[in-house]
Amino acid sequence: MNAAGKAGTGPVPARTSDLAWQMAEHLDSRLRLRDCDEAGIARALLLMCELHGMSRVARACGMNSDTLRRQLDGTRTLNFDTVLCVSRALGLQLSAEVGASPADAADPG
Repeated sequence: MNAAGKAGTGPVPARTSDLAWQMAEHLDSRLRLRDCDEAGIARALLLMCELHGMSRVARACGMNSDTLRRQLDGTRTLNFDTVLCVSRALGLQLSAEVGASPADAADPG
């Protein structure tokens, strides 16, 4: 189900498995940055959508490409539903892992 509550057309097939791995590694590296923020993630997803075909990804999310672009370029509010839908449409799986707590990162020994 997409951000608009409609069933999408499913994942957009990756052109090559190398491209899918590169996209996953790029997004993962952005998420691991200490100063990771919504704008940085949105820009990374925007680049991936442009490389993969904005209209194809937007269609898979049940929205038009202009709306998707405006959410990813910061012109409109980015919804988490959109992040999930875009990542799925690109064939990416978001995950979480335990990281260092702020206190652990500041403690040198």
